[in-house]
Amino acid sequence: MARLIATSGATAGTDFPLGDVCVLGRSRACNIYIGEPTVSRQHARITRDGTRYVIEDLGSGNGTLVNERVIKRHILQNGDEVRICDATFRFEARKERFADSGSGNLVTVIEGAHGADAPVLSTIDAARHTMVSRPPTPSINDLDAVYRKLETIYAIAAAISSTVDLDALLNEIVDHLFRVFPHADRGAIMLLDDETGQVVPRVVRSRRGPEVGQFLISRTIVNEVLTRRRSVLSGAAARDGRLNPLITNVSSHSMIAAPLLYRDQLLGILHMTSADMLHPFGRSDLDMLTGIASQCGIAIGNARMHQELLKQQRLAQDLRFAEQVQRSFLPQRLPDIPGFSFASHYDPAFEVGGDFYDVIDLGDGCIGLLVGDVSGKGVSAALRMARMSTELRFCAMAEAQPAAVMTRANRTLLETSQDEIFVTAVFARLDPRTRILTLSNAGHLPPMIRHTIEGDVTRVEGATGLALGVLAEAVFEQEEHTLMPGDTLLLYTDGLTEAENLTQEQYGFDRLERSLAPGPSDADLLLRRVLTDVRTHVGDAPQYDDLTVVAVGAQRRA
Repeated sequence: MARLIATSGATAGTDFPLGDVCVLGRSRACNIYIGEPTVSRQHARITRDGTRYVIEDLGSGNGTLVNERVIKRHILQNGDEVRICDATFRFEARKERFADSGSGNLVTVIEGAHGADAPVLSTIDAARHTMVSRPPTPSINDLDAVYRKLETIYAIAAAISSTVDLDALLNEIVDHLFRVFPHADRGAIMLLDDETGQVVPRVVRSRRGPEVGQFLISRTIVNEVLTRRRSVLSGAAARDGRLNPLITNVSSHSMIAAPLLYRDQLLGILHMTSADMLHPFGRSDLDMLTGIASQCGIAIGNARMHQELLKQQRLAQDLRFAEQVQRSFLPQRLPDIPGFSFASHYDPAFEVGGDFYDVIDLGDGCIGLLVGDVSGKGVSAALRMARMSTELRFCAMAEAQPAAVMTRANRTLLETSQDEIFVTAVFARLDPRTRILTLSNAGHLPPMIRHTIEGDVTRVEGATGLALGVLAEAVFEQEEHTLMPGDTLLLYTDGLTEAENLTQEQYGFDRLERSLAPGPSDADLLLRRVLTDVRTHVGDAPQYDDLTVVAVGAQRRA
């Protein structure tokens, strides 16, 4: 398991194991709490992506640094230093691949006798093993042995090839192993855990049934199988002075173990022991187990792929449903008001996201325009988005002025929030009769007004306060603008201005203004022009943030 080790700050010396998602910040709800006032409540997040760990800054006020470089998103490498304000951490990818003795597992890893290596009698390179090797001087007996080996391996392959339930497959494999090795008394299948990287016993059996005691395996064998991917024949158990005579398989006189490989990926270990002093395991047994392990590795890999495919199908179905639900919170149609044109674009970075927008009929002839961005991304942000878009619509219907809408929404968010989220938003009230636009900005990006006269563009940077959910005493202001015939208002989220190309160069405000300035002022045409320009800038770079744009055009008089 990968981990962060705190090297400075209040948590210095603390070891933080990393799961699928780890959030760092000043909130007590974070996985790693950093109690400094300069740290944002949800400052950064580390997400496991397969075998990689990716750190993302969550829009923090003071930034996240990796190796003293400010980052938005970074794939962590072993030894990277992460700094959040005055707190620093070292990222380490855990290399140990087996559990220590006393872990409580049925399988116990032991040292060799008196600390020495356990005797290894023979090894086979499993990665290069061939199921049929040609004897130097083949005889009838040699050919018969090869035939019986192939017959056995193919019989096992045929028996397990149709089983896709992993637990049933593992038990079936052990059943076949006891048939192939009649003198074996105990067997185990141990698989590598994707989360921790450690060997976890999945099946531990004696010939009589489930193993009730501890199944001993030498650390030397584990190292040989996992590190060098070699099958091992050992006579170590009877000679290891550390073995407790009360443990059930102390009488084992020989052991064979082979790695389970799937497309060059190590999955785990097949392990058998024999207490038959007259028939200990030999080289031919090791050769047979290696061939069987090769087939079992394919079957286990296929079963895992089947499980993963089912999981992905369920997840994809859930996400499609979540996407449909989330889009139901967005306007299903835009207003049709004489003298004005409306256009919108919503594109989450994943199936669902934290951006939202709304166009609200306020009931007095006025229209409410709302664009917001909830902290975070993905499913958690989508759930917050659903709640906040509903809350803000309610506040817009209850309050007459945009500043009052923001004040009420801020109070509601702080009273009901349990995970200390924050929201940036712009709310504008448009009176189509007078063309007066009254707006209030809660920590969001400045709206743009493209004027018809020579295509000038104005950044509306006034009436800007704190984001919603930051401070209960926050004061919100508002200001008025008149949309002249031919003017166009643009509301957007940071997924537009912070869209990056392959060289991590952001689209930025300057490019946005240059894109707005020329061409028609019609809302739909202007929106298409901006989106085309940003896509040209981004090129083949992946989208890392939700992107939402709303345009409102005051049409020229006929």
